[in-house]
Amino acid sequence: MTAATASWFQRVSARGKRCRGDKRLMVTAGVLAVLIVVIGIFDVISTNVTLAAGNRESNPLVLWVQHHLEEWWFIPKITVHFLLAIVILWLPTQRMIWNARIGVVIYTLVVAHNFHLAAWVA
Repeated sequence: MTAATASWFQRVSARGKRCRGDKRLMVTAGVLAVLIVVIGIFDVISTNVTLAAGNRESNPLVLWVQHHLEEWWFIPKITVHFLLAIVILWLPTQRMIWNARIGVVIYTLVVAHNFHLAAWVA
């Protein structure tokens, strides 16, 4: 690790520690972290329902993972959600909270769209 990288990591760690001392930020970060994991689970369910209804995956990366991991395709997807939840809890800054809020809203719309597609085709 270079000195610049170590210095950056120390600054980010110190900032995260200060932010974790703010109970309001930690509660908000906790709620958002749980929502990201729950929405990720619903995304997997909605994707499976949509695929079973005859639609196809439009994300080329997820399509590649589905092709290679078959029924276990959801493991990397859920892992990413858990990692995002950990990052939000580790560094609950105002910017991170706002980005997570926006992400939750957009991702909820994606999951709702998946269920809508499944209902429309079925």
